[in-house]
Amino acid sequence: MGTKDRKESEREIRRTAILDAAGMVFARKGYTNATMDDVSREAEYSKRTVYVYYSSKEQIYLELMIRGYRRMLGLLSQEVTPVAENSFDALMELRHIARTLYRFSTEYPFDFQAIVEYETGERDFAGEGTDKPREDLYALGETALVRVQDTLERGVREKQLRSDLHVPTASLLLWSSLFGVLSTASRKGNYLRHYYSLTPEDFVEEACRLLTDALLPARGADQA
Repeated sequence: MGTKDRKESEREIRRTAILDAAGMVFARKGYTNATMDDVSREAEYSKRTVYVYYSSKEQIYLELMIRGYRRMLGLLSQEVTPVAENSFDALMELRHIARTLYRFSTEYPFDFQAIVEYETGERDFAGEGTDKPREDLYALGETALVRVQDTLERGVREKQLRSDLHVPTASLLLWSSLFGVLSTASRKGNYLRHYYSLTPEDFVEEACRLLTDALLPARGADQA
């Protein structure tokens, strides 16, 4: 490895370390209460070094969510696409999407929590950071949602799902509901076990079954 490549590798290591540290800080304190001082302490870099790589807390948070969406889409591509290609069952694909999202929440908890805050919160970063990261974030979020929408459209087309389903609305409702379920599973594991004798995995499976069952045609309905 040449000097230029080594320096670039070292820069990337620092960027990643700062991003990982910020994820832990945001998860622990929340985005609003977290400061750049908190991030620098967690990363064990000087505040000046942190500012070399990230100009603001907003930029760090945008980058964290972008990384999270990319990791999530990567998992969906690896885990769900082969199932979709080898099965005509849209319902199976929807449930596999939910399981993959749960896996993402357990393997990358800080990235997941950043996305949850974005998906369920009021902040949309209008006027914050640069246009490019914001546009990347919006595009990645839409890509994930379109994956669910395409699956629903296939299910309606193949008469596995309700013919009266308004797919754009249903996909948004399903996506939002899944993230609410996953957030509960990731944060309330002890509560679920103690009061309901459910593991987080069982909770996600049952919630997914209930959500997808609501998409099925009514018994006896004319599916012609």
